[in-house]
Amino acid sequence: MKFAYFTHWNLPHNKIKANPKLAGNYTPDDMMPFILDADIFNFTLPILEKDLEEYDWVIMNNDKHFYDNKAMVEQFLNYFTSYNLKSNHLPTKLCILQEGPIFDWQTWTMERQWTYRKLMKLADLFICNNKEHIDYYLEYCRKVAIYRVPLILSDYVQRKLKEKSDSIIINGDFTDWYNGNTSLDIAKAAEGYNIAFPSMGRSQENELNYLPLLIPSGKFVKVPFVKWDVWADIISQCKFGINMMTAIACGTFSVLCAACGVLCIGNEEFDTQRYLFPNLSIKSYEIKKGKELLKRLIEDEAFRKEQEKIMNERIKDYDIEVIKKELMEAFK
Repeated sequence: MKFAYFTHWNLPHNKIKANPKLAGNYTPDDMMPFILDADIFNFTLPILEKDLEEYDWVIMNNDKHFYDNKAMVEQFLNYFTSYNLKSNHLPTKLCILQEGPIFDWQTWTMERQWTYRKLMKLADLFICNNKEHIDYYLEYCRKVAIYRVPLILSDYVQRKLKEKSDSIIINGDFTDWYNGNTSLDIAKAAEGYNIAFPSMGRSQENELNYLPLLIPSGKFVKVPFVKWDVWADIISQCKFGINMMTAIACGTFSVLCAACGVLCIGNEEFDTQRYLFPNLSIKSYEIKKGKELLKRLIEDEAFRKEQEKIMNERIKDYDIEVIKKELMEAFK
C-alpha cells in the first residue's frame, strides 16, 4: 500500500520521506509516516488532484493548520465527497487521526467543528488512541481503529539501565489538560525527593513565583520544553512518574516511563497506564490513594519489584514492529 501523510511539518516541498536517522526524535504521532514509509505533505503547500490519486490512502493529521488552509479543506471535501458518491470508488481512501484529547475538538470554532464532522463522515478510517473511545468515534465514522504508542525499544536500553535519582517526574504543568495540582500533591508525599515537571510549550503567568509556595522544600526543577529524545533522557533519571492528566489522549507519558524503567502512578482512563501499570492506576481525583501507592513503592521492595516485572514484560508490546503489524492490519 502507498500512503500520503498530511501534516504541519515545515517542508521545502511535498512528497518528503521521514528520515530514519531522526526516528529517535519523533513523537509517536510523528512516527506514523516513518512506520508506513509514507510520502509527507504540508498543509500549506498546494496539491493537485492527481497527487491524491496515486495513493491507496491519504492520512490527515487533524491539525489546525489544515483548517486554516480553506482552499485545501474545500479540495479535500470535494474530492472525497465525489469518491463516496461514485459506484466505482476511486482507489484513494481517507484516514483521519485523532487530534489531541477526545473532547478537545469541541473547543474549536464552530466552522472547524462542522468541517471536522463532515470529514469524519467521509473518512474510510478514523484512528483514535483508546479502546474505550471506539464506540464514541463510530457515531461519526464508519470504521475506527487504535494506534498505540510506538517506540524503538532498542534505543531505550541504556536509559532503562541508568541509575535513578531520588526524583519524581510529573507529566504536565499547571495549564489546562494536565491536572498538575493533583500530580504535585501526590508527589509531595515522597519526603526528600526532588520534583520535576515540564513546560508544555506554555505555562501559567507568574508560575515560577508560586512554585516555592507550592513546594516549600525547594526541591523542584522546571524542565524547559525539549525534544522527544531529551525528554526521554530526563525521565530516565527519575525513580517514579506521576500522570494525573484528565485530557485523555494517546498516553505517551506512561509508555515513555515504562521504556525508561520508571514506575508511573497515573490516571486509569489511559489504555497505556492501565496496561503497563495495572496496580498503579487510579482515578484522576484520588489524591490519597496516589500518596499511599507512592509511599508503598518507596518502602515495600517486594511490591515495587512486582510492578517492575509487569512493566518490563508488557512494554515489549509497544515495540515499533508490533505496532506496525497492528497498523497495517487496520488499513486493510
